[in-house]
Amino acid sequence: MITPSTALRTSLVILTALAALGGGCEAGKSVKGLFVRAEEPPPPLKGSEAIDRDAYAKLGYALSWSSFVAFDRINHGTVDKAAVMGDLLVITDDTTATSALSTTSGSLKWALQVENRAGKFKSVSRMGPSIVATNETEVFTINAETGQFVDRQPLSRVASTAPIPMGDLFIFASADFVVAHAMSIQEQVWAYRFPALIKIDPVWTGGTTACFISNDGSVGILDCATGMMQGTGKMYDNAGAMPAVSDGAVFVPGLDQSLWAFNLADGSRRWQVRTETPLTTTPSVYNGRVFVSVPGTGMVAVNARNGGQEWVNKTLAGRIVAIRKGNPIFFDSATGTARLIDPVRGDVIEQVKLDNVAMIVNGGSFEDGDLYTISARGEVSKFITR
Repeated sequence: MITPSTALRTSLVILTALAALGGGCEAGKSVKGLFVRAEEPPPPLKGSEAIDRDAYAKLGYALSWSSFVAFDRINHGTVDKAAVMGDLLVITDDTTATSALSTTSGSLKWALQVENRAGKFKSVSRMGPSIVATNETEVFTINAETGQFVDRQPLSRVASTAPIPMGDLFIFASADFVVAHAMSIQEQVWAYRFPALIKIDPVWTGGTTACFISNDGSVGILDCATGMMQGTGKMYDNAGAMPAVSDGAVFVPGLDQSLWAFNLADGSRRWQVRTETPLTTTPSVYNGRVFVSVPGTGMVAVNARNGGQEWVNKTLAGRIVAIRKGNPIFFDSATGTARLIDPVRGDVIEQVKLDNVAMIVNGGSFEDGDLYTISARGEVSKFITR
């Protein structure tokens, strides 16, 4: 009898064997093999019976399916990035092993791994019929349907941040430059120099613009189509994490012990809120409120328009992963705790412990959409609203 754990080990052996044979990759391409597509859902995970369905029910969700991805066990890969891309849930580990699951059934559509890797992927995104992954030096293009390796090309410069994809362009930071790399001609088409190095990943701000922040606290709203600066702002130090965008502003957690809001139109400062400690986590924004975790203080909710403090919850941590019937769900990956919160008062409506969950991904719809939970070792479950 083949148990679920045996099936997982078998799948990884097939993955390794196909890699050794070339797995159908184009000649001369150094990419590990392709996984045979599975049309039927895999058997439930051995531990799926242990999923606390009552805990998810309290948050408003029911289990749809459980599955797994082919992570690199030999090199001790652990989950790194995940996103829903059309009808696929694409998951990568920190050794560049990449798997695509059907969002409908949980079946493993394909898996592959890049050889001669120069570091883990900085980003994985969907561009039409392709999945595109980047590391510091290269771009890899994969057929989204078959998992076949289509192309790899060098970036025009070494990337220090994840890129912002826009049509044919990949816009990323390289040292103190923001660079636009055109996939079609495999060349840099424009570059803009900042006053200092850029290490914080940029954030899309809408239209054709994105926000980049350099180590000296310079904030720039760049038009990614032209490379022209649309607006600038200034903090006293670098950002401590990626900013968040909503309500016509970018909200930046500062190492200078401040939460900043800059207007997207011209980069002008909307407000600054001083905190007791440096901020090192990305804020969450929902319904006119910015939620920021302040070490030693707790979760603080401030008004997105004027920066006025609305409430503090000393026990709340993590980021918003979904909205259920108008109430945010915060997930703290450090403790595996999920809390359903009243956004107006900050009160905890429900609190549950989610075992063996390293990451929660929404199904493309932030409000009342599907949820996917992923363990550090590649176990995946889908939950639907109930």
